[in-house]
Amino acid sequence: MARRRITRKKNKQQGGGIRCPKCGSSTKVRRTEPQPEISVQLRSRICDKCGLSLETEEKIVAVGSEK
Repeated sequence: MARRRITRKKNKQQGGGIRCPKCGSSTKVRRTEPQPEISVQLRSRICDKCGLSLETEEKIVAVGSEK
């Protein structure tokens, strides 16, 4: 009996983009609401492929500020 290799889509971040947790496709930002008092941006996203709508909280980090 021959074996078949099964590959699965992983929920990865590539190039700074957020992937859909349902199908693994790219998502687009629909709306961004900055929350400067807690250094977070609230973003509403939608999947390019399956249309899933999701909300993310993304922390704002200053690059090179820690020495």
